[in-house]
Amino acid sequence: MIGELFTINLDNVVRAAMADVMKDVKWDAPVAITARPHDNGIDALILVTGTGPASDAYEIVVRESMIADCLRDEDIRVAAQDLVGQLAAEIRGFVDEVLDNLRRS
Repeated sequence: MIGELFTINLDNVVRAAMADVMKDVKWDAPVAITARPHDNGIDALILVTGTGPASDAYEIVVRESMIADCLRDEDIRVAAQDLVGQLAAEIRGFVDEVLDNLRRS
């Protein structure tokens, strides 16, 4: 849950979504979730990859405009929490896909 001291910005929303997923992933699971700046220097990329040699890789682009939309919302904290939840669901989907593919190979 996003509290009063949570600064709503791109980095914090991305980290919160990643943390929400990572708390449910076993520490030794063959999957990595990382983030980095997008090549355009404005947005962010969340990367979900398997740690094996022939693993899948997925990218989620998180636009700065998504944060701006949250800040324009009547209830900023609820909008930011919804965005964190949406990103976490997308990350979870890719984590599940990576793990399923690794099990099949």
